[in-house]
Amino acid sequence: MFKSAAKVNEELQHQRDELRLELIEDRELFRDAVRVAEVYGLIPTDEEKKHIEYVEEEFKKVEERIDPSEELDYLYITDRIHNLANLRVYVLPLDEMVLEAHSKIAELRHWRVPEADIAELEHLLAQDMRPTTTKPNDQNEAKKVNRPPMHARAAMLKILEEYDFWDVYIDWYQKNSLKSILCLAGLVMVASIAAAYLLNDSQSLWGMLLAGVAGSAISIMNRLPPVARYGDSFSFLLKSVTRLVTGTMATILGIALLTTGLLNIPFTGNGGIQFISKLFAQKISPLEPGEMALLFGLGLALGYSERAFATFSNNLVSKAANLKTAGK
Repeated sequence: MFKSAAKVNEELQHQRDELRLELIEDRELFRDAVRVAEVYGLIPTDEEKKHIEYVEEEFKKVEERIDPSEELDYLYITDRIHNLANLRVYVLPLDEMVLEAHSKIAELRHWRVPEADIAELEHLLAQDMRPTTTKPNDQNEAKKVNRPPMHARAAMLKILEEYDFWDVYIDWYQKNSLKSILCLAGLVMVASIAAAYLLNDSQSLWGMLLAGVAGSAISIMNRLPPVARYGDSFSFLLKSVTRLVTGTMATILGIALLTTGLLNIPFTGNGGIQFISKLFAQKISPLEPGEMALLFGLGLALGYSERAFATFSNNLVSKAANLKTAGK
């Protein structure tokens, strides 16, 4: 579907407005860091003055790239704005850096970022960014203590970069998780309706099989993975397909056991006690509502048990391999 020129221009203007707001916020964040350093009495060195001038000049260049006369590279400009704001670590006092680092790590934990990633950042914080613990004897000593060493600044920059990565990634993850849930919910609805139609048409085998597909999709929806790195999250699609296939195979196995009578379930029908294998006989028309519900429920249960089926299969293969090894 092609977008009209007016729609494209409207979206571009919206992106430019977003970038301008982001630029204002992040430039003020950097300037606030400079002002905080002044409050601490940290007089900028010649290198720090050059650094401040460089960042301000770069912010101006970014602002020019947002201008409508320039081609808009949204992702590059967004990254550049955040990167320039993060350079405030080279002017912030040590105590302020430690406070901000604690705040960023706490927010990452609130986002349920994997503990291994948080532990790495906490290690950086504990090893390279120790806050002031002793009271200086005079003001000059206080200024010296609060001017962070370069390894502390590098550690803080790493924490800010990780924070920015997870900030963008969490938004991406939530949007894609919502899409996955909607797709799986749609699959459940379509498979359930098709299964009900087939069961009503006395096509017990196909109806129960589609009910199993619906059960597998429900199982996947109930066990969505937690927040993880991109590679792990990307593999969720492959794992979901595998789990759907596993649930379908579990349903087929269940149907095979039921149709052959190896596994038979008694239930009360119009003629008294009956066995479920009778429902798979040819030319039974029509099925009673209770019989349809029973087959549909069994299909759902078999599909939903895809994880148990996979565990059982893995254990079976593992035991067979062990027996083969022992036989040698």
